Amino acid sequence: MQVPELKTFTQEGAWQLCEIAHDLAAARGYPIVIDIREGEKSLFTVRLPGATDENLNWARRKRNLTLLTKQASWEHDKARKVGHDIITEQNLDEKDYASHGGCVPIVVGGELVATFTISGLPSQEDHEFAIECLNLLGAK
Repeated sequence: MQVPELKTFTQEGAWQLCEIAHDLAAARGYPIVIDIREGEKSLFTVRLPGATDENLNWARRKRNLTLLTKQASWEHDKARKVGHDIITEQNLDEKDYASHGGCVPIVVGGELVATFTISGLPSQEDHEFAIECLNLLGAK
């Protein structure tokens, strides 16, 4: 699933995205962390019932990779599965980086302006849920 580019992304948009993700996840019983940031600055971080501190750590590690590469962490997950592991190739510390799906760049005008991370589901499902929420935000 392709990461959509948004026309704009404001504090209000971040709140709407968090609301969309929270409401959908709660309705589906997803035990996830939802994390929206501008760089390292937290806009919203929510831990739904069943999510753990480890999910928060995974979100941080996936976000670090997206900030470094400006690509969805899922792209690196897919590459890793066919033998191209950016963590190994760039000698990145696995304590700080994770090539697993769930962090997507929020892009406006071709520029990464924020990150949106889901952690707690299997890798591809984290990614797909993030894209679903971004598409719903863009439809508003």
